[in-house]
Amino acid sequence: MRIRTMIGILGLGGLVGCGGGDVKTGESVQNEAPLGFSVENMDRDVDPREDFYHYAAGGWLERTQIPADQSGVGGFSLLANEVDRKLLTIVHEAAQSPDSEGPGQLVGDFYNSAMDLDRLDALGLEPLEQDLMMAADVSAPATRARLVARHELVFGGSSMINLAVGPDLLQNDINALYLAPGTFGLNRNEYFDDSAQGIRDLYLGFLAELFRLAGDSEVQARAGARTVLDIETALANATLTPLQAADPRAFYNKIDFDEVDAALNTIDLEIMMRSLGLTPPQTLIVREPRALGALNRMLTQRPASEIATWQRATILRNGADLLSTPYREASESFSRQRKGLDASLPREREVIGQLRALLAHPLSQLYVERYFPASTRVEVEEMVGHIKDEFRERLATNPWLTERTRGEALAKLDAMQVDVGYPDDWIDYSGVRVARDDYLGNVQRTLEFTIRRNLELLGQPVRRDHFAVPGKTTPVDVNAAYQGNYNAIEVTAAFVQPPFYNPDLDIAVNYCTIGAAIGHEMTHGFDSRGRLFDAAGNLRDWWTPADAAEFERRTGQLIDQFNEYEVMPGVVQDGALTISENTADLGGITLAYNALERAMAKQGRPADIDGLSPEQRCFIGWAQLWMSKARPERVRELAKTDYHALSPLRATGPLVNLDAFFEAFDIGADDPMWRAPEKRTRIW
Repeated sequence: MRIRTMIGILGLGGLVGCGGGDVKTGESVQNEAPLGFSVENMDRDVDPREDFYHYAAGGWLERTQIPADQSGVGGFSLLANEVDRKLLTIVHEAAQSPDSEGPGQLVGDFYNSAMDLDRLDALGLEPLEQDLMMAADVSAPATRARLVARHELVFGGSSMINLAVGPDLLQNDINALYLAPGTFGLNRNEYFDDSAQGIRDLYLGFLAELFRLAGDSEVQARAGARTVLDIETALANATLTPLQAADPRAFYNKIDFDEVDAALNTIDLEIMMRSLGLTPPQTLIVREPRALGALNRMLTQRPASEIATWQRATILRNGADLLSTPYREASESFSRQRKGLDASLPREREVIGQLRALLAHPLSQLYVERYFPASTRVEVEEMVGHIKDEFRERLATNPWLTERTRGEALAKLDAMQVDVGYPDDWIDYSGVRVARDDYLGNVQRTLEFTIRRNLELLGQPVRRDHFAVPGKTTPVDVNAAYQGNYNAIEVTAAFVQPPFYNPDLDIAVNYCTIGAAIGHEMTHGFDSRGRLFDAAGNLRDWWTPADAAEFERRTGQLIDQFNEYEVMPGVVQDGALTISENTADLGGITLAYNALERAMAKQGRPADIDGLSPEQRCFIGWAQLWMSKARPERVRELAKTDYHALSPLRATGPLVNLDAFFEAFDIGADDPMWRAPEKRTRIW
């Protein structure tokens, strides 16, 4: 089952992070060097002036293989492997303690219910029969409304439309109701790209298999699968592209409820909202009006039987992982082939993924208590202060900002909140019933708790849950992230360990790994997306036209740089799609390096280690953060959809804009790694 979050569905909050691709874990990776910075990861036979990435990471690249059950491997996934090993220890202990209470009971009983495969096999399709019966009657606006509300609550989202409550982007002390398009079985580009025809064929086969398992004949199953693909393709065509969706202004459309209700007259919005416990508000913020128009036309023009087939497929697809072996195997086979994998994840690690998504705070409470010392939090918070001081100094002396914009920028930086590790107040799940013998029920009750908890905020004061976005900012996620509408950064507990932070290493490495990651997040507040939010976190243009034009000129140069990179034959990195992350990478390593220089000037310059100067260790440490291998299928997908550049490009792309990098390795104009001074981008 694909667990979705409301922030993920609606694109709220301007949440952007360091990013690392897949963090699912599986087989062990052949990597004998310790996780994090190590000279063993280098290939010192390579000249850094010719190929810095292979100089810094060639040893690791040579000995590391991609596990059969993963689409790629790198620092993020290796750390996630380590975190999952720790989580499995915690979960196994909880599962073996039938008298446990609190977080231990929730986590242990959920795990036991998911691992009871004999019971799931005995139940077959029975757990979804109520939903399948409901989906058979979708001919009227009222029945569609009730179906959408049901799917919101028990699947975490609908394939028609979705609702969520969040701060109004223009006035973030007021909660607003957001309306967004539905979610489908494929990514947007996979419905259209010629290179994704194989994935579309796999999807058709997967849908047909689900229909056959549910009792359809071969002919019915194939026809049903084609109907579903046709409907989803038409709807996906009306949604924003990844590049368009990167701009929060593109999906802020405040519209009167009556106008939205009239435009979407094929679904009774009032019945839908009341089914979710909501009173229809005077206005809605509609994420993609064009997509809602396409949905209304489709529901008007398509026969009710085809709509029912589509909704039946949605239920089977969303629930397959929660059912008996044939359904799970069909889902796993599709996922595996879609990613070009040779094996599926072990069952227990799939369940850890479910726990991360559904019971993140109870799971994180157990993790933090055992594995995150208070001293680590203090040490990283101290480095946050140093990086922030460096950024403040650079803003104050920035040569191209006018005084008005500079004042706003400094106010925004001063107001920026940075939290490390975990929340001071945990979300209380004690009211959720989690049973040892009801896996699907556990999933659905937990989802319903989360959705209702969000929707109940409409008309209430804005409440920010800290470290609470599954897959992004919970303490067990390997990430650090900036949220524009809160002007806040969260650095998770799982993130603050090798390869990002190691208290046993010298300051040159730590400044240019965890320090650069912190600087990366701070810079997100001033990148192409983050700069649209002010110090209070409201979507407001606080730039003078001249400063905005100069910012666009400088980031345009960075776009041009990344557009030059061919990541595999016929696949070119998209500089415009990745500009926010590339800007943050450049800002992060710039801030970290200069903060390191200040620290050495104050504390004294440390001796060289392993024949490497502090400056050299800094840049090697940065590059080793992005050591990565990925399957061709994954590279193609990321190049088209990910706001982050491919990891090998992140290792060197920012560095060739820093004068200090060329000085550290004596790189001259005749060397392949050289980038002419006039082409070097300087923003912050």
